[in-house]
Amino acid sequence: MELKEFLEKEQKNDEWGKHKETLLKNLKKLYNTTTDQIIGDEGIVTVSAEEHGFQGLPFRFKTFLDLKNKSKTECFLSGGCLRAYFGREKTNDIDIYFNSKEEYLKFLELFVSVGAKYVYHNKNAIRIVYKHQKYDLICLPMTPKECVAMFDFTVSCISYTGETIHYHKNTFIDLSRKQLIINRCVLPLSTLQRTYKYYRKGYRICTKSLEHLQKQIIRLYPDGQGIQLSMFSTGID
Repeated sequence: MELKEFLEKEQKNDEWGKHKETLLKNLKKLYNTTTDQIIGDEGIVTVSAEEHGFQGLPFRFKTFLDLKNKSKTECFLSGGCLRAYFGREKTNDIDIYFNSKEEYLKFLELFVSVGAKYVYHNKNAIRIVYKHQKYDLICLPMTPKECVAMFDFTVSCISYTGETIHYHKNTFIDLSRKQLIINRCVLPLSTLQRTYKYYRKGYRICTKSLEHLQKQIIRLYPDGQGIQLSMFSTGID
């Protein structure tokens, strides 16, 4: 499928409102909340990127910033791409998050205009390639701070809006030590799968987090029944 063709279909698709309601309901159930704030953001630090010496970010993520400024879109980076940047690792893909379908479509339209290529999509996201770099555009009704707070390991609890950085108070300590400390573990099988991925990058999980992960799996599947392989792909990286 051509990216332009996908964009035209998305612009005509009016199912986002219904899907957003379902998504919010599922997220609230997953994080056990009944308030408008899906997930608590205690322990999340917010600083100015410029004032705190993160001058390198605009160079590493120039395409994101250029398109964000040109489209005047409300969006942010979060997760693995920022962990890779601060951990001096190779960036596999860049995750761009949008709180609304309208912002997502504006940004996608600009990617079409510069010749980006379609790879695949699901209900919440699309993967595209531009200048040999993979981008995942993700629609998720969360703020940058909420998004940071939902990651399972502290090393990935970072978001960047272009002006501000949000991160877990222990993110840079754990990142410098390459240690995996669990922040939240609501989908333990997904967390377990990512543990293996991190091991290949030189990270190691601490004993306390490993015990917590084990307890969560036993709590959800006390008799070992009901574990499905599809659960492995439901977490957020």
